[in-house]
Amino acid sequence: MSVVSAFDENIDYDSSFEVVEDEHLKSESFQFVITKGGETNTINIESAEDSAPILTSIVGKWKPISSDNLEDYFKRNNMTELNELAWQHGIVCYELKGGLLHVHTELLNKKLSASVFKLNDKVNSGNNSVVSLVENNSLNTVCTNPSEDGKELWKVERFIKNGKLVIINQHGGFKCERTYQRV
Repeated sequence: MSVVSAFDENIDYDSSFEVVEDEHLKSESFQFVITKGGETNTINIESAEDSAPILTSIVGKWKPISSDNLEDYFKRNNMTELNELAWQHGIVCYELKGGLLHVHTELLNKKLSASVFKLNDKVNSGNNSVVSLVENNSLNTVCTNPSEDGKELWKVERFIKNGKLVIINQHGGFKCERTYQRV
């Protein structure tokens, strides 16, 4: 959260915030307007949560608030009922420990799944290769098949937009988008 330290508690201020959005950036800024008598001062503030590095701004607990194409994504990828419930209702928790990003999902106060992200470290899983990296302030995880000239099998993109966590899953040419807010 951005902090403005030019506040004097002995002065009676009328103030307001105006959200200024930029379609080309995954961030948001604010304009703080201070009026006293006939004088108006304006301070532009960049939202720290959206402009902070993704590995620090993603840390915390997030609950789902909306989704696009989720049901179709479940059907196309033959997801289990438990996975469907976790994606629809689970709290996603991110923690940064020792330079590694730990993530798990909680459903009904139970930890369901856990993963650890070590950036730029390719992990081989069967015939596939998975790597997580930060690009344009987005945490991306990509699975490729080295035996098929590195063909991308699936991708997960995570970024903060307007204070919300957005997760985009792409698999087999189909995409779903989930939006989360902090708990």
